[in-house]
Amino acid sequence: MSRKSSFKDEETIGMRKKTKLKRRLRSKGLIPVSHMTLPVSVGSFEIIGALQNEGLSAKYYRQLKTLSGLNDEELSDLLNINVKTFRKYRDTKGEVDVKPPQKEQVVNLLGLYRHGIDVFGGIKEFAEWLDKENFFFDGSKPLTYLKTLTGIKFVDRRLTGLEYGDNA
Repeated sequence: MSRKSSFKDEETIGMRKKTKLKRRLRSKGLIPVSHMTLPVSVGSFEIIGALQNEGLSAKYYRQLKTLSGLNDEELSDLLNINVKTFRKYRDTKGEVDVKPPQKEQVVNLLGLYRHGIDVFGGIKEFAEWLDKENFFFDGSKPLTYLKTLTGIKFVDRRLTGLEYGDNA
């Protein structure tokens, strides 16, 4: 087999994986978001790239609501905004004009949810973990830490620890 056809085969396999992922997300009622626009996990380089290269589309708010399973009041509390403002952002067509700190928080939360789904194998399992009191969070639920960027990064580090064999 030539080197050229080998690259083509790898490219085909990669495209099949992306298509399979999109189908799986759609079957769960999720909107597939390009891997280029959504960071794999919470990391400064990935977040900076996502924030610098694009505006914040309303689909990010809709995706966050779908992924998290939280209601509008809970999400607006996490984002430190009014419920009406959250709904306006969610229902807007196209770009949403928000300040950089909130934009960063939304992208970080999406990255965290994506990382959590990868670690736990599904959104339901990750949501249960977020809503359960945890020793590593001083007996609190990890969900309560998601109001700040520092908290989001802390939860993300715990997920990374779980990936490498730490206890839940």
